[in-house]
Amino acid sequence: MFRNVGDEMHKIYILPIVTVLMLLISGCTTQNFDLGTNNQDNNDETTGDYGLASVVQLTDFSDQLDRKYVSISDNGDKIIYVRYPDDSAWTTVNGVDFRNYWSLWVVDTRNPLNPTKIFDGFVVSGDVPYGFYASTGGTPVLSNDGETAYFGVVKYEDYIGYYWLPDTNPTYLAKVDIDDKSFQPIDLIAYGGYDQTRLRSFRVTSNYIYCLVSFYDLAGNDANTRGSGFLRMSLSGTGQEILWAVTDSSSDTYPIAGNFYVDEGTSRLYYTSANVDYYYYLNLATNTPVKVDNEELDDYSLLGVSGYKFVMAKGYYIYIYDFNQETFTYIGDKSTGGGISRSITDDKIFVNDGNGDFCYYDYEGNMVDLIDFFEDVNKQHSGKYKWDTQFNPTNGKTVNSAGTKVVVRAMEGDGYEPNYYLLT
Repeated sequence: MFRNVGDEMHKIYILPIVTVLMLLISGCTTQNFDLGTNNQDNNDETTGDYGLASVVQLTDFSDQLDRKYVSISDNGDKIIYVRYPDDSAWTTVNGVDFRNYWSLWVVDTRNPLNPTKIFDGFVVSGDVPYGFYASTGGTPVLSNDGETAYFGVVKYEDYIGYYWLPDTNPTYLAKVDIDDKSFQPIDLIAYGGYDQTRLRSFRVTSNYIYCLVSFYDLAGNDANTRGSGFLRMSLSGTGQEILWAVTDSSSDTYPIAGNFYVDEGTSRLYYTSANVDYYYYLNLATNTPVKVDNEELDDYSLLGVSGYKFVMAKGYYIYIYDFNQETFTYIGDKSTGGGISRSITDDKIFVNDGNGDFCYYDYEGNMVDLIDFFEDVNKQHSGKYKWDTQFNPTNGKTVNSAGTKVVVRAMEGDGYEPNYYLLT
């Protein structure tokens, strides 16, 4: 099977899904990186002083509380992360004390060191409690303009004694407007004869929210009977539409929980089958699943999609699979230390080699060092920064779409939680 993350749906613990970063060179005003005369033959390395224009400290933590899931808006104006409460923080709901949920915080990258809490993590809306839910792809992301936060919530509907019944408390979406901190739950529409539609993961584009969902038949004899499908809605949560659904969980087209990729430019939504070693894409023009019929893909992990190209990994090696040509192109193997992480843009693949050194490849395999201690490229920054994690990389990103701002964390926190920084 393909090695995709987030295959299991109801894990309480958080899977460490590595995310990746991008570093930018100074002196570029019309593009984020300039290969220029540094273009080399395929897989050749280029070096030089590509110095960072600035390193901006965004936070100043001193409470030693756990934080994670950082993501930056496409326009680069804001970042969002969650914070776990201290041991003394409790919320009383219907006479029952609950430990507070993760709270959501936003930092304006143009006004750093001033985090703003936008959601306490638990709220009663319309007499129904909602709690922040990170698992199965519910980690928070920002809209492209940085004005709205989207995240998963549990809708607590049924309570017996001291226990919220998990089978009858569905996972939905919610949003918070950054300016006024107003909370709005986004319940998911029903499908067929199923009683519930539950969120599994989601992706926010410039025009829509796409959700991978499961359908549950809780009114029948078997509470585990379920289907699956993809749902699309407007950025406000309205106009929900089931694009495609499959009710047979043994079907070859049944999607696994976790990653899926939307490329609106080609009207395709890519996903992995839960039952066979194939990738599929949902043709968004016809809302029909199409198998990517190439058995060679079995040994590769999907990292991202750009146009008609897959960015794929095989071990520490990076490849491009071209759909039109049905060919693989070896890109590179820049990795030492066993902790490679990558970030995919439309035309570049940014890589961390596990030691705090960074580079990027273009889709032809040309490599540019950005921070490299041994090559004497920006060595003053080597080993100082790391990436934060997303539970599911379908959500969130650590680089804005223009490739001009990158969010990282300090390697060390001086006894406290490591701070966030912005590299531009």
